[in-house]
Parts: sequence; C-alpha cells; structure tokens
Amino acid sequence: MLSQEETIELLSCAKNGDDKSKEKLLEGNSPLIKCIIRRFKNRGVEYDDLYQLACIGFLKAIKN
Repeated sequence: MLSQEETIELLSCAKNGDDKSKEKLLEGNSPLIKCIIRRFKNRGVEYDDLYQLACIGFLKAIKN
C-alpha cells in the first residue's frame, strides 16, 4: 500500500504523463480495484473484463 505522500507525488507525475507513475498507482491500488470488482462478480460479465474496465476507469480518474 502506498503512503499518502507517495500517492500525491505519483498523482502529480501521472497527470504530467509519466507512465511509470501510472503503473505504480495502479499496482498500489490493485487491492481496492479487486474489492470493488467482487461486488459485481457473477452478474454475467467475466472477472477479467471487469478488472480491465476498472483499471481503465481508474486511469481516467487519475487523468482528470
């Protein structure tokens, strides 16, 4: 899990287009993403597809 200071620093770098920072944020918040996905499991959509969509949404949230 990332500390608050690390997260803020990575967010500012990611907003400026640093792909490594985006990757670190995604890896650091992967447990949160997986927790949210579990709510929507067994509703006709495969887990991998849900994970992909959640990651895309997370990256869009970082961008904005």
